[in-house]
Order: sequence, then structure tokens, then C-alpha cells
Amino acid sequence: MTRSLRLCEDVQEARDLHRLAFRGDAWPGDDHVYWIAREGSKVVGICSAVDEGERVFLSRAAVTVAAQGRGWQRRMIAKRVLWALTETQAAEVFTYCRRDNLPSLTNLIRAGFRIHVDSPRFYGFTMPLVRRPIP
Repeated sequence: MTRSLRLCEDVQEARDLHRLAFRGDAWPGDDHVYWIAREGSKVVGICSAVDEGERVFLSRAAVTVAAQGRGWQRRMIAKRVLWALTETQAAEVFTYCRRDNLPSLTNLIRAGFRIHVDSPRFYGFTMPLVRRPIP
């Protein structure tokens, strides 16, 4: 089965998937960049980020229950960090995570993010971006 995580060119498709994945949550905005995860032709996830100039915010990530445990969240983190490095001028990537979401906490730490206390319910995460000249 072919697995892909590709940039979403259709904002309406991203809106529809966001509505399914994040029932009741507000739409992050058309200024965010969205990626869609697929296994074959089946959509299994969506993630997004937004360039805020000095920083890139990893704003959303969701994987269907059926596709969990297959490394999608790690791929989504890596894809958005690579996008931040190659497509923006940001010096830092940041996000947040619920304190009780151990799988996400683990994936963010393994990806190089570091925790800072953000609120009683959430941990904030930051990762400085080290830009190396391409030979």
C-alpha cells in the first residue's frame, strides 16, 4: 500500500477534513499550510502549520484511529519542520500538547522539541531551527 503525506492544494478539502478530525473546533485559517496523509486512496490524517515570521507554529495534527501506531504523527512533525527550514525564514518552530497526551509528548521530544510550561493543561514546545548552507 502506498503511503503519502502531501501538501493540500484545495483549501475546501482541508476545511472538510478539519471539520471531521476536530469536531467543534474553530478553523485555524486559510493562511495555514495543510498536508493530507493517505494510505492508498484513503485519507488517514491531516496536519497544518503557519508561518508567523520569526516562528512557525505547528497548529494541528490528527490521525484516524485505524491508522494510529503507524508512524504518521512522526512523519507529520518531520514534514512540517522540513517545510519550516526550507520554505520560511523562521528561527524557531513551536507547538503545544495536552499534558495527558503521552504519545504526542514522546514524538515531539524525539523530534528535538523541548518542553516549557505553558499552562496547567498544556505543555508548550519549541525547537530552534539550525540552518546550514547547502553545498
